Amino acid sequence: MEILGVRIGDAAFLAIPAEVFVEIGLELKSRATNKIYIVGIANGYIGYFPTLSAHSDGGYEVVSSKIAPQSEDILYDEASRLEERLFASSVESVFQGKN
Repeated sequence: MEILGVRIGDAAFLAIPAEVFVEIGLELKSRATNKIYIVGIANGYIGYFPTLSAHSDGGYEVVSSKIAPQSEDILYDEASRLEERLFASSVESVFQGKN
């Protein structure tokens, strides 16, 4: 799964091709050092993205999900790296592809 990010001023928009459980979105925001917004079902669609705890609870979203239980931590790490890259330099240089 690929997540994409776009920075507009002091905010970043993270595009995730899944229906992310609200708990994951809130955790992503709490870990971020900048303003971030989660854009779900963006750049494709792979189904639901449940939390690790939801995997043990079961249910429709989990059963139909293509996401492995350990994917939640991987998403947190990847989103953090993406946020860091988006805010590493000026908006102009990111836009111009210098990063």
